[in-house]
Amino acid sequence: MLLVGFSIAGMIYAFVPENPPSEESSSLTEYYDKQEVAAQRMWGREGSLTVELTRRLKRASTYTVLVIVVSLLGSLACFYLARDGYDDKDEQPPAAIKKPVSADPTSSDHDA
Repeated sequence: MLLVGFSIAGMIYAFVPENPPSEESSSLTEYYDKQEVAAQRMWGREGSLTVELTRRLKRASTYTVLVIVVSLLGSLACFYLARDGYDDKDEQPPAAIKKPVSADPTSSDHDA
């Protein structure tokens, strides 16, 4: 799972171009300034944080980091679950050893 996550992250980083987002172009600056002001009116100080977060999510490097983090968490969960599975097998009590029963009906098992 970890190798698959790293390979997917590598493909995203290699094949998706890291173009500057459209927010950085000078022709759309006024539009995005109005968008940021509207977000600040709706959510207060968290509005600018929300706008910045959505801008960061449009970049390939952000997706690469997210894929790596999710694959690390998934592989750690798999290792943890596998370790618990092995620990449960080791903790089983040994089977009780039964005393052989004698074939002589006259002797008692209590006479030992």
